[in-house]
Amino acid sequence: MNMQLKRRAVRLYSYELAPLHINKANRRAWLRSVLMLGDRWLLAKPVQKEILQ
Repeated sequence: MNMQLKRRAVRLYSYELAPLHINKANRRAWLRSVLMLGDRWLLAKPVQKEILQ
């Protein structure tokens, strides 16, 4: 699996008050969803910010 996605999953789902097995299940579910969607998931492609003048 992609290590960058794993790191992002850990960052997203590391809630201290939830049990570890819940956090791990949430991470696995998120990774499975993102890998299944491929490049169609929301943050797959960087979006350029428009600079308003």
